Amino acid sequence: LQAWNGWARTAKQIFLRPNAMLEGHGYPSVYVHKLAEDIRHCYETGMVAADFSSIVGHWAGQGLNYYILPRLLWDPSADVTEMVRDYCEKGFGKAADEIYAYFKMLEALTNQIAAPIEAQIASEEEDEDVEYVSNDRRSFLNRATEFYTAETLEKLNEQLDRAILAAGEDELVCQRIEFLRLGVTYATLQSRLYKL
Repeated sequence: LQAWNGWARTAKQIFLRPNAMLEGHGYPSVYVHKLAEDIRHCYETGMVAADFSSIVGHWAGQGLNYYILPRLLWDPSADVTEMVRDYCEKGFGKAADEIYAYFKMLEALTNQIAAPIEAQIASEEEDEDVEYVSNDRRSFLNRATEFYTAETLEKLNEQLDRAILAAGEDELVCQRIEFLRLGVTYATLQSRLYKL
């Protein structure tokens, strides 16, 4: 946003080309509200086009972000909470409330991971002596195992278990829930790997 705001002061029409969708590296993460804030800000300060080409197919862990992004680009003023509710209702039927709770858990976790990174960036921006800060120090992967603990992953799985119970006999919805669980399984395996 700092770089964007600099360009916005010098140009009336700007093309947004971030690598934002690479963050999370397949871990289940949700950042739709922050994404909406950023897109709205860019739209209000000169964005005329965007290219989010870094959607790399982590549908089980980040599918909600992939779904919300084009809808925001189509209408930056859209209500994100309403879109997430609609996504849950249309895709998960009787389990919609439980899946909505699952996504809220993931968004809270994602915000928790981002908070120290945001604080670090803010302090570095105030320090005029800092010329360049390696992305490695801010890397999601350097912090993932601190947040995707066994306890956290168990809570995510328990929430998905509640969704399965709510889905009842609806096999298609149960399959969709188990697809989401692949993101949690991936995070479990990756966290073990990064700890090693």
